[in-house]
Amino acid sequence: MEIREYEERDASRIEEIYNSARMDEFIGAEGNFYLVPWAEDEHTLNEFPGSTVYVCESEGIVGFCGFTNNHISWLFVDPAERNKGVASLLLTHVIPKIEGEVTLTVNQSNLPANRLYRKFGFEIRRDFDVKFQEQVLSVRTLCLQTAKT
Repeated sequence: MEIREYEERDASRIEEIYNSARMDEFIGAEGNFYLVPWAEDEHTLNEFPGSTVYVCESEGIVGFCGFTNNHISWLFVDPAERNKGVASLLLTHVIPKIEGEVTLTVNQSNLPANRLYRKFGFEIRRDFDVKFQEQVLSVRTLCLQTAKT
């Protein structure tokens, strides 16, 4: 597998991965959350262009990870490519590129993602509830102190 910077030609594959993996963020969450496809998600369309994004390739793009400032906003892996080390490889590549403390937000109920981030040394900064799709969603901010901090 190879990590490289995102290029505009990757856009359609990134959108496919996002649309197929996004709902897995809500594993275990109480509520009736639904997919807002990439092309219709105003937050995504506004935030993605300002992010630094890397893709993982293995006979095509299998995942992507991106950040804005010191906050990891994107980590999505094609569901067919899960448990093959893609997310770990992306995090290993991205974390050293971030200046200072690294932060991210994850759903409290998404145990696989929480385990992954804890493996990398992320610690819980705070747990809180947000209103998402007219429902309450319990999320947490995780942080990682890096050598650059």
